[in-house]
Amino acid sequence: MKDTDQAPILPNWFAPAHWALDGEFVFAALLTSLLVVVLPRHERRQSVQSIVLLALGALGWLLVRLSHGSEFDRALTLGSTLFLLLCIGRTAFLLAVTLAQRVLKLTFQTIYLDVILCGIYVAALLTTLSLAGVRAGELFAGSAIVTAIIGLSLKDTLGNLFAGLAIQVHQPFDVDDWIQFNDRRDHIGKVREINWRATTVVTLDAVEVVIPNSKLAEMPVTVFTRPKPWSRRSIFFVCPYGVPPARVQAIVLEAVRGAWGVAEDPPPSVVSNAFNERGVEYWLRFFTSEFDRRDRVDGGVRDRVWYGLARHGIVMPTSPHSVELRPIEHDEDAGDLFELPPPEAVLRRVSLFSELPDDALAILAHGARLQRYLPDEVIIQQGSEGSELYVIESGRVAVFAGGVGDAERLLSHLGPGDFFGEMSLLVGEPRRATVRAVTECELLVVNKPAMAAVFERTPELAARVSEIVAQRRAGLAAHHASLQVAEEPPTASNLLARIRKYFGAE
Repeated sequence: MKDTDQAPILPNWFAPAHWALDGEFVFAALLTSLLVVVLPRHERRQSVQSIVLLALGALGWLLVRLSHGSEFDRALTLGSTLFLLLCIGRTAFLLAVTLAQRVLKLTFQTIYLDVILCGIYVAALLTTLSLAGVRAGELFAGSAIVTAIIGLSLKDTLGNLFAGLAIQVHQPFDVDDWIQFNDRRDHIGKVREINWRATTVVTLDAVEVVIPNSKLAEMPVTVFTRPKPWSRRSIFFVCPYGVPPARVQAIVLEAVRGAWGVAEDPPPSVVSNAFNERGVEYWLRFFTSEFDRRDRVDGGVRDRVWYGLARHGIVMPTSPHSVELRPIEHDEDAGDLFELPPPEAVLRRVSLFSELPDDALAILAHGARLQRYLPDEVIIQQGSEGSELYVIESGRVAVFAGGVGDAERLLSHLGPGDFFGEMSLLVGEPRRATVRAVTECELLVVNKPAMAAVFERTPELAARVSEIVAQRRAGLAAHHASLQVAEEPPTASNLLARIRKYFGAE
């Protein structure tokens, strides 16, 4: 056979390049397929970039196979090699991270992953350039002017990178921490991500703010969720000088107990903070872990303070002003939105007092007082001591009971005209149930001294009251039995004897 009949001899670099390119393409395709299988469904979007790199490498590989030794063959080979190396590096890195997270239960900071992935890309680029005959040292041995231009252009990028690395090493805050990155209230937010360039924060207004790491490193940063996951909140209020501070503090602490978002440990505290022209200024301190809803927590605590003070007849004073009074014509059409019916009318609707004579009812109404409660406030607690009866003027309450170590069980709901706490009023026994406000409630509270004055004026009423209460307790016992709550109803005679003994009528 003549030499002219033999297949053309390819350049030395060409045949090995084909073999290497074939191996790279097959290896990249296998790794990418494995990545798609390993990644959970909600994370498979991470494989999109690997697929795109594989597609670009495959396109170059196909063009090399079809070029038949053209002058562009070497450039196509190098381009395809670069894309395939990038695909292999990225895919292998994602597989290693995914397996470490799922098998070893490890977690990694985003900025570290970004830096490592950037290093993989640089290594792939340098490897490709080396295959092209370019020495890596030559890339950094150019003119000083070019180096200076590149350095200046990358100043901000490198500053953000090193600042981000410093944040991760020092860890002044972490993802999911609440921070304030200057003195403005709208610059308080929850850290969502820390990457090589910037830190992403979602503010209380649900707005995403992206802060360059270099800028963040220069700011004073307040971290609200460290060293503990809760932070302290402060509420200031003023009460009159005539009310003893110890009484105000006890009322407020009782009022905020169990408020939504207020931590039990560390417990709330109140101190007398200042004296001013209005009265004594108090400082209420409490802790909350509901930092993203701290406005709701603060508002709920303020409501509790107002209602708690109002139930004890304490009105927070206003600032002194000079007021000029002028008579005005009364508008008969203007009604008082907060006007309540007389206490006698409220008590007359209650079966327990419906048969009282007018003078006895007036005595009872004179000693009664109005109390308001917020939704979810506890009015009485099971097992606690008490000597008051509550009549519901408006709103609804829920009655709960539970044994020792048992969860509370809902017994009933009560509305306007209903009453509760009669056994504590009449015989002084501990509360048998917990009553909690469902809506905002206005309750008329009847105490023992008022009831004692009625029994002293009309002793025969004790027998009638004991009959009504005995019938009511029997009905409640039957209802509670259906809910598997044991209760032994008292008889009228037994109850009458206990009433007379409790009120000293024996």
